Amino acid sequence: MNPPACSRSLTKVILTVALVFAVCCTTVAQEAARPDRGTGPNRSYAISEIENINLQNGNVHLTIPLASLPPIAGGKLSLSAIARYNSKLWDVLRFQEDAADLQWAPYVVDMPGAGGGWAIGGGYSIYFRNADEDFYRLWYDENSGLPQWELDLLNNYSWWKVVLFMPDGSQHELRPVDNGSDSYSGSQDFLRGFYKVKPNGIPMRYYSLDGTYMFAHISSMSDWTVYHSDGTKVIQTPDGVQRIQDTNGNKIKMFTDTAGGHIQDEQTGREIKITYDPAANGGQGQYRVWYPTVGGTQHYVDINMGTTTVKGKTYPVNTWDQVGEMVCQRTEGLLNTQLSVVREIIFPPTQPGQQRKFVFSYNSDTTGTTSTNVNWSCYGNDNYTRTASLGWGELSRVVSPPGTIQTAAYADYSYWLDSNHSLEISADDLANQSITQKKLYHDGISDVWTYGINDVGTIVSSPDGSSFSEQRYCATWNQPNCSTAKTSKAFTLG
Repeated sequence: MNPPACSRSLTKVILTVALVFAVCCTTVAQEAARPDRGTGPNRSYAISEIENINLQNGNVHLTIPLASLPPIAGGKLSLSAIARYNSKLWDVLRFQEDAADLQWAPYVVDMPGAGGGWAIGGGYSIYFRNADEDFYRLWYDENSGLPQWELDLLNNYSWWKVVLFMPDGSQHELRPVDNGSDSYSGSQDFLRGFYKVKPNGIPMRYYSLDGTYMFAHISSMSDWTVYHSDGTKVIQTPDGVQRIQDTNGNKIKMFTDTAGGHIQDEQTGREIKITYDPAANGGQGQYRVWYPTVGGTQHYVDINMGTTTVKGKTYPVNTWDQVGEMVCQRTEGLLNTQLSVVREIIFPPTQPGQQRKFVFSYNSDTTGTTSTNVNWSCYGNDNYTRTASLGWGELSRVVSPPGTIQTAAYADYSYWLDSNHSLEISADDLANQSITQKKLYHDGISDVWTYGINDVGTIVSSPDGSSFSEQRYCATWNQPNCSTAKTSKAFTLG
């Protein structure tokens, strides 16, 4: 779940919107599946001009500069607005259910929801995440078999994590230096790493634990300072203003008002402005990024929005069989889930009559007819024929400026779950979705990169015949002993 609107910098706009459907998996699931997005430390990436591909989880991350102002005099701090995309669209959150009887036998229900996609801007935000947002637990009573002290922890306290959201879409968990003894100490895995305290007006000290070496003083979600390892500070004040300050005292100011979002050099007053018009672009919505050129002339970049629909997809879920008095599986589906996406990024013409733009397509734009066996209840087996989208909503094509496939280079992306209309294991496969192939078309030829990415390693095959491989320890959600037997994704190319 992303931070609520009140906690976000208004220069950072999360664009992907999806309906949330309740599904479930095995009772082993004890934490939310939130895949890594953006960039992070201690990771391998395949990097090109606007793209990097995470070679540990298969996320395709695009960073497209929209407007920049020169570095501030006396330092390297510069102003920029970006459009960024993460192909890891789906988070899988959880909640508990229990049968309406005297026996304590809770099972876990999954809730897939969009957490990736596009964002415009460049701000930071701090969010206090309640444990119930990851794993909504039942009220635990005495027949659960837990001792009274643990029932007290589960039922009488709220549990929290502090998360820093970065401009690239990455999330960094922060742990408290103060009140470290207030972490959860019971036996339930879904509360590991949560604390029963959070900042409430009085500053608390926090640190990152993922190798980024960040430190923070936090009073509330609207009042905090984050210190980067290079000495740069990000300062959020309760008036809604955010500043990025370098070691020389130079500052970038970010705020919003009725005119839009602003990224501003406080010393010179130069700024980039971001506006949004929901009625523009034929009612699909349009962002416009304004920036000054030499002489103060204002130019702009248009970001035309649109939608794509994920339909006809099914997956197994757990439910309660009242006849057999046990947990059984039935079929559930994302039958008509609409996502908000960027369709075009249009730059000012450099010469009269010459339009330069990026054009984007998605694997759910294409549909076809498919039939699979389903069971809508604990009993029965039906053949289900429907119209289904090819993929699960990920970016499938990027056409570079000038913006037509006849005159420009373009890249096509393929993913593990393309043409897979029925998940056989669990909804967690959505969070494990990864790239399998990239084709770059240019000058009448095509170059192909092939990716084999799974829990324990990566193999990349390049157009020149060379290959890259790495091995690692498994770190996949809800996978005891990191066994790859849970998933059908093989450690192979293709």
